[in-house]
Amino acid sequence: MNGPVVRTYTCLYSREMRTEKTYVRGFTRTIIQATECSEWVDDQFPEYERAWRWSGSVSRSGINGFLGSGRRHPVWQVSPEVQLVFLQGASAEERQRYFTLLESMDEEDSDQAIEMAYSAFEARFR
Repeated sequence: MNGPVVRTYTCLYSREMRTEKTYVRGFTRTIIQATECSEWVDDQFPEYERAWRWSGSVSRSGINGFLGSGRRHPVWQVSPEVQLVFLQGASAEERQRYFTLLESMDEEDSDQAIEMAYSAFEARFR
């Protein structure tokens, strides 16, 4: 017997995790998991609207296993811990630029956003 079809998302802004499990009869169970980043964002920006971005894969436990994949959103290349460090030290303008670049369909733009986050993270430990 196969288990549920599982899709995973993260919020672009807070990095809260959302897992959707769809069972054979069409019932979907949604599980939301907070991260340290999401707790900080919720505290600093309580009015923000979540923007869920797909992990790029669909899986099922059982004999069928992995079902497929698609284009993974670039936000998945930045860990919630790295994004938290970046957001904590960034100005409002830097945060806006980061999210705009990360949402771009241009790979060079999203790479630039990823570099912004990791540079801030690495600078913290110098």
